[in-house]
Amino acid sequence: MNKSVLALAAMASAVVSAPAFAAPASATVRTADLNLASPAGREVLARRISFAAKRVCIVEGDRSLVAMINGNKCYDSAVSSAHSQVASLAGSIVVASR
Repeated sequence: MNKSVLALAAMASAVVSAPAFAAPASATVRTADLNLASPAGREVLARRISFAAKRVCIVEGDRSLVAMINGNKCYDSAVSSAHSQVASLAGSIVVASR
């Protein structure tokens, strides 16, 4: 892979208001130490992407329905975007999905 990191960014439009304990706006997923040609490497990358998307999109302490819906939309979008980035950087490597 040509790049060693992927960037995940939260969709600002998905956030209705900025809560006191807002999640970070972006996260970096490192890939330089992974062999993305192997299933094990792709699985580790998928877990890293999922973890980073949760950190970016899920606001701890806010259990309102709106926050949960927005968090889930943001998470789905961030994970999808990251997998698209991986696919475009890696050519024909398919990233494992849940």
